[in-house]
This record gives sequence, C-alpha cells and structure tokens, in this order.
Amino acid sequence: MPETQLVKITVQHWRKEGVSEEDFVKWCKEEQVPRYIGLVKKHGFIRWTMYFTPSASRAPLEALLASKPGYKIDDYDAVLNYYAPSLDNVVSLMSDPEFNTRASEPEQAWIDTSRASLQIGYEIVYLDEGEIVNTTTTD
Repeated sequence: MPETQLVKITVQHWRKEGVSEEDFVKWCKEEQVPRYIGLVKKHGFIRWTMYFTPSASRAPLEALLASKPGYKIDDYDAVLNYYAPSLDNVVSLMSDPEFNTRASEPEQAWIDTSRASLQIGYEIVYLDEGEIVNTTTTD
C-alpha cells in the first residue's frame, strides 16, 4: 500500500451518563451508522471506520502501564476515523444542513458532546497485512 496523504480526522466520543456500553454500541451500529453513512459518502470520503473501547478491555493493560510514568488508557467509548482526499471534503460535510439532522441532533441523547475530542492530520502505513511498507528495516 503506497503512502497516502489522505486527510484523516479522528473523533473520540464518550457515552452520555446513564447510557450502557451495550446500548451505546447497538445505537451506533444499528441507528447512527445507517442514518449517517450515505452523507459521509456523498461528501467524497474514501473511508470511515468506527471502533469501540469496552471498559473490560482496558484493565489488563492498565496494570502494565502502571510502571510507565505518564502513560494512561483513555476512557472514551468510541473512535471514528474519517479519511478524505482533502480538507474541503470535511468542510463540505460539516457545512451540509443534513449533518445536523443525521449526526449532531441524534447523538445528543447518546454522546457526551462536551467531552468530544478531535484530531486532524494524515496517516502513513508501515505494516500492512504483515508486510513492511513505506520504510526499510535495520535488522
């Protein structure tokens, strides 16, 4: 896979207080994704992924990280990764009036938007399907 210069937007979301992990994942997969995916595609995004971070999966690593000062496991519940050819795609999506009705408004009952976190940049793949790419090794 060649190095890409796709714009990558990563958004971390926390569940709203009182929403269970199970209900949150079900809402994301069965309601939010079907309602929203067409809009993401309409605005020229190349890829959109979502992954979940169940609290039970954090505990084993927290003990290992205890000896590494400054390291911690973030406690957000879902991470959304958007890949687009340019920042124009992102602006176009977020400026679309449907963005509010398909994304922002429905999430109010499920997501603690006061804690949402966003990063923007680009990604370089160095290990793809077990193969080293876009670099050389020293061993």
